[in-house]
Amino acid sequence: MVSGTLDRAAERWGCEKPGKAKGKITEIPEDTSGVLRQAGEATGTCAGIDSAAYETSAGDAAPIEDCQLADPSGARLFRLSAYYGPYVKAARQETLRRKEFRTDVGGGGGVWWTTADCPQGDVLYTVETVWDGERNTFRPPSPKLQKDALKTFAERSAARHGCSAPEPLPTKDGPSRS
Repeated sequence: MVSGTLDRAAERWGCEKPGKAKGKITEIPEDTSGVLRQAGEATGTCAGIDSAAYETSAGDAAPIEDCQLADPSGARLFRLSAYYGPYVKAARQETLRRKEFRTDVGGGGGVWWTTADCPQGDVLYTVETVWDGERNTFRPPSPKLQKDALKTFAERSAARHGCSAPEPLPTKDGPSRS
C-alpha cells in the first residue's frame, strides 16, 4: 500500500518513482527562518518584497512555502504562505476557517488569499496578520501592504512551480471569511 501511494505521488508531482538510489546528500540548505533580512535583502521565499522579513530557501518542488514580514526591528507583522497539492485543504480549514473548496480570491480582517492553476493540482496563497510572541505584539492589519506582498509572493512562487499567474486580488475588501 505504501509503495503504491509513493508511486502515484511521484507520478502526480512529476518525480522519479521511489526506490532508485540518488546518492548521498552533500549539501543541506541553510535554515534562514530565524534570520532577519532587511528590505531588499531577501533571496528566498520573500525575494522581491520590499519589507524586512524572515524567510526560508525557495524551491520549485516545495509543497509549502512561508515568508514572515517584519518591521525593521524584527517584530513579525504578516505571514505569507503557499500551499500546494494535499496541503491546500488543511490550509483552507485552518487559515481560512472554511470547509468547502473556494476557488475565488478575497479576504478582509487581516487575511487575504488567492489561487492559481498549477500542473500539480490545487494551490492556495495566503497572507495573514500574526502575533509576535517574542515581542508580545499584534499589529493591526494593513490591507494594502498585505495585498501588495501577497501579489509579489504568489507570482514568484507560481513561477517557480510552473503555475499560471495568480488570480488578481480585489481592490476593495472581498468576500468575508464567515
